[in-house]
Amino acid sequence: MAGRAVAFLGDGVNDALAIRGADVGISVDSGTDIAKEAADVILLEKSLGVVADGVIEGRITLINTLKYIKMATSSNFGNIFSVLGTCFCLASIPAYAPAAAPRPESCCMISPRLRSPGIMLTPSTWRHRRRGERNRSSAFMVCMGPFSSPFDITTFCINWFHYGIRTLDNPLVPRAQTDWFLEGSLTQLFIIHFLRTGKLPFIQSRASVQVVCTTFGIAGIAIAIPYMPKVNTALHLTPPEPIFFTYLLAMITGYALVVHVAKTLYQLAFKEWL
Repeated sequence: MAGRAVAFLGDGVNDALAIRGADVGISVDSGTDIAKEAADVILLEKSLGVVADGVIEGRITLINTLKYIKMATSSNFGNIFSVLGTCFCLASIPAYAPAAAPRPESCCMISPRLRSPGIMLTPSTWRHRRRGERNRSSAFMVCMGPFSSPFDITTFCINWFHYGIRTLDNPLVPRAQTDWFLEGSLTQLFIIHFLRTGKLPFIQSRASVQVVCTTFGIAGIAIAIPYMPKVNTALHLTPPEPIFFTYLLAMITGYALVVHVAKTLYQLAFKEWL
């Protein structure tokens, strides 16, 4: 049975060798001591249904863990290009933005990603998992990560050209940090819904209520932070200009469209998603 896992169920002394040789050895609580010692799993209920339930839960946990890793690595990979790109184009901005501004991923991305076990998976997602199935985390990171960089650089350009923030002694430096904080936080928060499924989010596939509520809750907190008197002072933030929210909406929309197109091409190339 190449490519498949073999399980063996037994409870007697004569079953011990087969239990040990199987990929998954199963015994029962009332079995002999040697059978239970050889087994990987001991059933406490008189039903094989618990084995099937365990396999399903294991696959769901694995899929969600891989989703978390892929989303986190692709996001951080894109940030590298953002900082490197601005080092060449807008030399003074990276000197304060990465160092002084609160990191969007650290502040606002952890909670939604930790809600990944609440992501709704269709049966087709976990029924056809196979041993040795390739984990294309690196390919996903390289293909999807850089697409966030143009929108980060757009934010830096808005600060540089629109607001004229070009030196560290400029009094508007907290505004630049706020702009990147909001852009990084909100784009990465909402893009979770596009990355979590190979289908069209909100229409063809919906996340669980917990994921949706957590996403919008953290987004609300991120928007509110620059307006909190003591908090914004501690984090060197300031209330953004209202016009920036127009730019922000355009960047979120553009990022979502780019990711959806890239996701479609990725699935055509690799015949899979997350």
